[in-house]
Amino acid sequence: AFQSRRRASRSRPRAIVMFQNRVTMNLEHQDDAIVADMRRATHSAQQQHGGCGSYIESIKSRNLAGMVGNEGSAEISIDLADEPNLVAVTGETASGKSVLIAKAANLVTGGTASPTMLPPISGDDDETRTSEAVVEMTIQLDEPHLSMVGLACNRIGLDASEILSQDGKLALKRALSLQSSKSSSSKPRLKSTCEINGRTITLKAMKAIAGPLLTIVDAAVAAAALSKPNLRLAVIDTAVPIAIKSETLRTKTAYRKARRQREKLERELNSQVLPPSYSHSDNPNDEAIEMLRHWVDELDAFEARMIKFSESAISPIGSSIDSQGTPIGSTQLFDTLKQFEAASWFDCSDEGVSEYYTRLLDFRDVVKDMDYQLQAAYSARDALAALSQPDSAVTALERARSHLFDATGGQGDSEEGNGSHDTYSAAVEDAHERLNAVEDALSNCVNSLENANTGLIPTLQRMVGSIGVSLEEIDSVIGDWSTLSRKHAISPFSLPSCHRSLRAELDGSIEARTLLPQAKAKEKDALIAFDLACGDLTAARQSLCSCLSTAVTGRLPSLGIRSHFEARLNASIQKCTDSAAYGEGSGLGTDSVDFILRHQPSENTVENCSEDDGKGRGEKLESIGSAGEKARIILAIETEFPGSVGALCGRDVSSVFQEDNPSEIGVTAGSVAVIYDEIDSHVGGRAAVAMAKLLLDQTRPQPQDEGFSSRGGQVVCITHSPSVAAVADRHVVIQKTNLPYSVEGQEEGSSIGVTAATSPV
Repeated sequence: AFQSRRRASRSRPRAIVMFQNRVTMNLEHQDDAIVADMRRATHSAQQQHGGCGSYIESIKSRNLAGMVGNEGSAEISIDLADEPNLVAVTGETASGKSVLIAKAANLVTGGTASPTMLPPISGDDDETRTSEAVVEMTIQLDEPHLSMVGLACNRIGLDASEILSQDGKLALKRALSLQSSKSSSSKPRLKSTCEINGRTITLKAMKAIAGPLLTIVDAAVAAAALSKPNLRLAVIDTAVPIAIKSETLRTKTAYRKARRQREKLERELNSQVLPPSYSHSDNPNDEAIEMLRHWVDELDAFEARMIKFSESAISPIGSSIDSQGTPIGSTQLFDTLKQFEAASWFDCSDEGVSEYYTRLLDFRDVVKDMDYQLQAAYSARDALAALSQPDSAVTALERARSHLFDATGGQGDSEEGNGSHDTYSAAVEDAHERLNAVEDALSNCVNSLENANTGLIPTLQRMVGSIGVSLEEIDSVIGDWSTLSRKHAISPFSLPSCHRSLRAELDGSIEARTLLPQAKAKEKDALIAFDLACGDLTAARQSLCSCLSTAVTGRLPSLGIRSHFEARLNASIQKCTDSAAYGEGSGLGTDSVDFILRHQPSENTVENCSEDDGKGRGEKLESIGSAGEKARIILAIETEFPGSVGALCGRDVSSVFQEDNPSEIGVTAGSVAVIYDEIDSHVGGRAAVAMAKLLLDQTRPQPQDEGFSSRGGQVVCITHSPSVAAVADRHVVIQKTNLPYSVEGQEEGSSIGVTAATSPV
C-alpha cells in the first residue's frame, strides 16, 4: 500500500509529494501490518453490509477569510467523497484546514459568523465599501436523514417537497456581506443570505434544518463539556433504546399535564372568596341555604345599583368630545371615564383585586380634584376683583389711589405754572396713568378667567358638568360598598369576588370542586407510569454504563493510557415529583452519571471496577484527565456509542422533535458526518495508530445481535497524524503556496492549493 502511494505521488505537486513521503516515513517506523490488516478488515465489512447512505460530497468557498485558490481563483472547491468514508484533511500549520472545513461547515449549518470570516473591506474612499464571502456544501441524503429534514421543515412551516430534491441532495449556501461607508461612523453590519437547494430561507430555518445533520467536534470544547452533568448523561442516552426514551418522554409529558391541571383546579378553589362565617357543606341545611340566598340577593341588588351608577356617571362622555374626536377639557378626566366605562362588576386581577373598585376610587379622585380646581379658580378671581375682600388686588389698588390723592394734595389734574410746578404736575399725571393701567390689566385678567368660551372658570364648570354624578353621590356609593365589605369581613377590593363565590355556592356550580378528585386520581396514575418509565430508563442506563466501562477500559492500553475507565451511574438522585425531573426543559429520568478515571489500577481494582474501596477509588475524568486523555477517551466512547460525541457537543434530539409528540424521537438519527478538528493532536506512536483505527471504525458498520449499529457514517478528520492519512479512504491536502495572485480589491499574497487522493486498499 505504501509503495502504491509513492508511485501515485510522482504526478503530484512537489510540496504534496514531500508531505506524502513524510507520512510514509513515519508509518514505516510503526507497525505496518496492523495498519494494513485494519484497513482490509474494515473495508471488507463495508462492502458486505454497507453503511449509512448520507455523506458530504463537497465544500466550496469563495473569499472565505480572504483565501483564494490556485492561479488566483477566488473559489476553493474540496471534494470529500462519493460514499460514506473516512476523509483525512492534512496540511501545514496555518494552511487554512480548519477554516475551509470546520468553519465552513459551521457557517452552512447556521453557526455564528464573524467579520474575520470575510476579506478586508475594499473600495474607493468616496464609495460604499463592501466585502463578500460565500460558503457552499452539498450533502447526499438517505434515510433516516431525509425524514429528519422533512420533519424539521414541517416544524418551521416550510414545505419539505420544495426544499428536498428528488435525488436526495441538499445544497446549502450561505453568503456573507459586510458594508461600510466613509461618510458613516457606524460599525459595519454583517449580513447573511441563506439558501437550500436554491430557495432563500432565514438563518434560523437553515440552523433548524441543517444543524442536526452535522457534528463539528473541537477537541478543547468537547473536553470541557465533560464537566456538565446533563451532557455526560446525554452521552449514555445515545445508546438507550428509542422505545425506552420515547416512553419516558411520553409519561413525563402526561404527568406534567395532569399535575398542572390539578394545580389549576386547586388555585381556582383557593381563589374563592367567602365570608369567614360561612362554612361549605356538601349537604347544607335550609338555614344555610336561606342565609346564602339573602347574601346573594343583597349583593345582586348592590350590583344593579352600581351598574345604574356607572351608566349615570359615563352618560355625558359623548358630549365631552368635539367633532374631531378630541376631548373637551382635561384628557385625564376623559381617560378616567373611559377606563371606568370599560370596567365591569366582576373584573378582577390575578391576585383577586377588583378592577371595578380600583377604577371607582380613581374616578372619585379625579372628580374631587376637579371640584378643588374649580374652587381654586373662584378664589383666584375673587383675589383679583372682589371689593369685599380686604386683601384683593382691586382693594389694594383703591387704597393706593387714595394715598396718591393725598400725596398730590388733592390735585388730580395738571396746572400751568413755572417749570418746577410743571414737573410736579407731570409726575402726578404719570402716577395716575400707571394706576389706571394696573386697573385695566386687572380687569382684563378677570375677564379672561370668566370668558364664556376660553375662560378657565367656564371650562372647569363644563368639565364638572360633564360628570353625570356628584362627589357626594360617589362618596355615598363607596360608603355603602365599605359597609357591605365589613358585614362579610372581607376587603372592599374582594367584594365582587365574594359575590361570585357566594352565587356559585348557592347554585352548586363550582366545577373545580367536582373535577378535583378526578384530577388527583389522574395525576396519581400518571406519576406511577412516569416512575415506572424512569425505572426502566435507569436500568437501561446502568447496563450501558457497565458495558461502556468494560469496552473503553479495554481500548485504553492501545491508546497509551494505563488506567481504568468507569461510567458510574448515580441512580434516582431526584424524585419524579421534582420540577427538575418533570418540568419543561428538564432532562429525561432522575439519574446522573460520572466518568471516573483510575490511574495505574491494580489487578484487584480492574476486576472489581465498580467497588469504591479505599485503594481503588478514582477521580472524575474532568478533574484529573489531561486534554489528550480526554480526547482519546471521547473518541473511544464515540466508537462504542455512535452519536455520543454529538451529544457532548450539544447536538440533541430535542432539536428535531418536540415533547408534545414523543413518537417523533423515532425518526432521529446520528449525524450525516462527524468533523473532528485535530482530535488527535499531541498523540504519536502506537497511540496514534489506535486513534486512527477508532476513526476508521466509526465509518464501518459494526455487527450486533440484531444486525448493525448506527455506525457507518462519514468521518472528516482535520489532522497532522500520518496514521490517519494512511488509513483514510480519501486524503485531502490543504497547501499554502507562495504563488502571487491578483484579485480585484485584495492585496497579493499566498494562495491555497487543494489536492485530493484516494488511498489504495
